[in-house]
Amino acid sequence: MIKKIVVLLLTVLIAVIATFFIIELMPGNPVDILAKDIVTTQGISYQDAYRKAITLLNYDPNLPMHEKLLNFAKDLLSGNMGVSLKYKANVLDIVLSALPWTLLVAGTSTLIAFVIGVSIGMFAAWKKSKTLNLTLDTTASIMGAIPEYILGFFLIIIFSVTLKIFPSRGAYSTSVDVGFNLPFIIDVAKHATLPILAFFIVNVVNWITNMRATAVNILGEDYIQYANARGLSNKDIIFKYVGKNALLPMITSLASTFGMLVGGAPLIEDLFAYPGIGYYLGNATGARDAVLMQGMFFTIIITVIFCNFLVELLYGYIDPRLRRKGGH
Repeated sequence: MIKKIVVLLLTVLIAVIATFFIIELMPGNPVDILAKDIVTTQGISYQDAYRKAITLLNYDPNLPMHEKLLNFAKDLLSGNMGVSLKYKANVLDIVLSALPWTLLVAGTSTLIAFVIGVSIGMFAAWKKSKTLNLTLDTTASIMGAIPEYILGFFLIIIFSVTLKIFPSRGAYSTSVDVGFNLPFIIDVAKHATLPILAFFIVNVVNWITNMRATAVNILGEDYIQYANARGLSNKDIIFKYVGKNALLPMITSLASTFGMLVGGAPLIEDLFAYPGIGYYLGNATGARDAVLMQGMFFTIIITVIFCNFLVELLYGYIDPRLRRKGGH
């Protein structure tokens, strides 16, 4: 356990440092963007506008890289992610406000896609229907070729503009009282439906194809043939033998998928103006808000690594073979 924790901490450290340098080496900076805007609106020279932008943002892009890294490390160790250059707010506060919305959408869509996807994949593997497999393969090819933001756009056209069933923007209406009350909960659910549906459609096909491929391989194993020869029922074979073994690699994928969805697909969250991690990450990238980008990427890194670490812990309880191995 101690070894796993050390590896986890080293992974976090390496990932955070790598992300820091990638962000810092990106072309463009928020001072230059603001300076150009000041030149346009106030008609002063670029040099004066640049100095003014540095003062307004309280950010100097010309600081040496090692000083920026040292300041970033000090802030993280003190529990401070800095102040967003774009929103003029504490990054930690922005993360804490955005994370619940992303967890709602990511958690719900991932769980639904996983349950439905592995069920259909298992059914397709067991039935061995050429028609069903052809339909699944065709659907997977079509869905894989459609960008997720195009899918979200069509959902808005169909369900918001044409049918007027669900709202297309925001996490809730300004007309409802925020709090644990039924009108607010219903309103939040309505606003979350289309983002959840977009993420669901993007991911469910992958779960179906991956589960089907894994289950087909397991169905060819000798112990499955032996179970058939013993006269075990199809239900026992599917759930006790095929399903249990096929689910193990799927659970690993589940952790990775959930962790990445916490990053949110910025294009989808931006399309729905849904105030999650991906939405703020997209805005920070557009504004070259390095402080906010670092905070958002740090949150994503921690979530991905924590989810995979949690799966490693659960694996020993799910697979008795690993539990016995750990005991030795």
